[in-house]
Amino acid sequence: RDKARLEMSKIFGEVIRHRRANPEEQHEDDILNTLINTTYKDGRPLSDEEIVGMLIGFLLAGQHTSSTTSAWLGFFLARDKQLQDQAFTEQAELVGDYLSPLNFDQLKDMAFLDRCLKET
Repeated sequence: RDKARLEMSKIFGEVIRHRRANPEEQHEDDILNTLINTTYKDGRPLSDEEIVGMLIGFLLAGQHTSSTTSAWLGFFLARDKQLQDQAFTEQAELVGDYLSPLNFDQLKDMAFLDRCLKET
């Protein structure tokens, strides 16, 4: 665990240092830029170490939440054949009977699955 945290800290630290050293580069409007540009009430910016800690927290908290939600969704769908059929039909209508992989835009159009996720 400690070794993994050190490696993540090293990777995140390199990205933070690169962004701070190259402000003229066009960067995405993402959580990292938000944290880099955030200041305390006294005007002091967040340190690299503080940002690294927050990024690791976001990464792990998000992974845990997503995996738990996915597991519960699978559990509830497995218990109810009618819900499974509705989810299958919705996907088949979007990508066809062969169920080729979904792209992000198609996934956004899956209203029934979205409601299932929100309920979970």
